[in-house]
Amino acid sequence: MSATPTDRGFEVVRDDATLRVEFCTPGIVRIRGWEGPEPPMNALLRYGLWRRDWPAVEVEASAARNTAGAASDLLTVSINTEGGLCVSDADGNELLATHEPPMLGPDPGFRARFALPGGRERPQDERFFGLGDQARGRIE
Repeated sequence: MSATPTDRGFEVVRDDATLRVEFCTPGIVRIRGWEGPEPPMNALLRYGLWRRDWPAVEVEASAARNTAGAASDLLTVSINTEGGLCVSDADGNELLATHEPPMLGPDPGFRARFALPGGRERPQDERFFGLGDQARGRIE
């Protein structure tokens, strides 16, 4: 695993796959993975539907041999050598973690488990949102 800190997070290259973690705001993180060195051009980018003009955000990024991570005032995101991804709040409480490395290729995605402090249930008004769309390549 090769990890490189960036101005908004970090990028990890593992085998022939790349995973990029970018903080859009202190509380919004974009996680994108692809096979090969460069991300594929998809319709969301091509037609300008994917916002790229986020304001600057203060992020502390780090990369070591066995892990990479980045933290804002609100969230911390880390990945280990096996590809396990973890998102924690400012107090270190795990909010989301993957069960296995991200799946890249023709059917990409994550298998995640949600962890709420104290084993409580998710409140009705609390939501998790994705900035991506599995049908993104079908936009014409």
